Amino acid sequence: MTLGLINANPVVQAKKEGLVDIRVSPGSHADEVSVNKQLNDKERVVAALENPNLRQLVDECIYSDEI
Repeated sequence: MTLGLINANPVVQAKKEGLVDIRVSPGSHADEVSVNKQLNDKERVVAALENPNLRQLVDECIYSDEI
């Protein structure tokens, strides 16, 4: 879920209008349907990013110079 938030965060910020569809790769997660639903729920993503610890982790991953 954290990796999905890392990918979803800049997309949601950059695309205020319209639909963004983020999905895990088929077969890559035991609860694929639930994770996809959570990642595409904008309110849920925003709520998750209100957690300071999670937000810091996401920001560190997005803005890191490391590959």
